[in-house]
Amino acid sequence: MMDLLQSFWKGTALKNKIYIIGAGKVGSAFALELNDIGYQVYYLTDRNQKTLEAISSKINPVSISDKIEKEFISDSDIVIISVQDRYLGDVIKEIGNFNLDLNNKYFIHTSGSQSTDIFPGDKYNHSYLVSLHPIQTFDNVSFKNEKLL
Repeated sequence: MMDLLQSFWKGTALKNKIYIIGAGKVGSAFALELNDIGYQVYYLTDRNQKTLEAISSKINPVSISDKIEKEFISDSDIVIISVQDRYLGDVIKEIGNFNLDLNNKYFIHTSGSQSTDIFPGDKYNHSYLVSLHPIQTFDNVSFKNEKLL
């Protein structure tokens, strides 16, 4: 797992397409900071349209949706799931129901209460899963890079 994190954060994944599901407190911080350091955030999903529009205006071009899109999953290399813990299982199930080949896609979730065991082994490659537990509190949705990560 350390190799994955080191390659992700040190920039060998700079050319990979990133999809962030959940643009709330944690997801917005990821979107803005990753964009600012050169990562390609191509897709962003959140239920709150106003938040999506405000964040996407800072990281254009980015495709946005208020629901998880099969096309976004299919085209992405790295999917960051930063939804509330109570929704994580539903999001993972919804992605699995798209019947896509997910074996070569990295999935990173930011739940503080779940491990990677929440991903079913028959749909996801467990060598490509990361559970990233933030060790700080994110008070608000980020609309600028606060250098929180």
